Amino acid sequence: MFKAPALITALLAAAAVSAAADLPPLFDKGKTAWEIRIPAQPNAPEQYAAEELQATLRKISGTELPITLDDAIRPGPAIVIGTPQSSREIAQHAEILKLTAGTHEVLAVKSSGDKLLLAGNQPRAALYAVYSFLREELSCRWFWPGDDGEFLPTLTAWSIPANLDRTSTAAFRYREMTPCFLHRHVPTEIWMARNFLNRGSRTTAIRDRMGLV
Repeated sequence: MFKAPALITALLAAAAVSAAADLPPLFDKGKTAWEIRIPAQPNAPEQYAAEELQATLRKISGTELPITLDDAIRPGPAIVIGTPQSSREIAQHAEILKLTAGTHEVLAVKSSGDKLLLAGNQPRAALYAVYSFLREELSCRWFWPGDDGEFLPTLTAWSIPANLDRTSTAAFRYREMTPCFLHRHVPTEIWMARNFLNRGSRTTAIRDRMGLV
């Protein structure tokens, strides 16, 4: 894993100034008031999405955000991951999130009060919402497979911008590379998913965990 240049880190810190003043930072010197919330009975991609988010934020900041399994809609700062079918909190905002049903993945990243919603119209799209947040808001990049292809910023403190609101629909139903066509290579299969490819994995456990085609 490589750390991002100081300029990127400075820009990320400056961007956090636009966050809502009454919300605690996502992390500050290793501490957090936030949690990662997924359904009480999450499907495999939702569980994996929470673990990917938790691990990446830990690498960036040294902060461990707890993962909670809870179907209740309750107050308190939380990053909510899921779909309208699996999460009551996401379902409550489904119309605003514009999560239209269909074969193409639709992901949404939205700040809503003391919640950050990382949602999809299907479980795999919720995983992609996590990657979209990490890429666009925190400048995380996975340029090639393996730890040495991972480029992350180093941040002491960062707050979620209050005006996050975007929905994105995949241009193509299937997105694939075939470096693993004849053999399995887990680091490459993980890397492909982090770059929004939904086919090409030969490892059944990887496909199932990420909800790949």
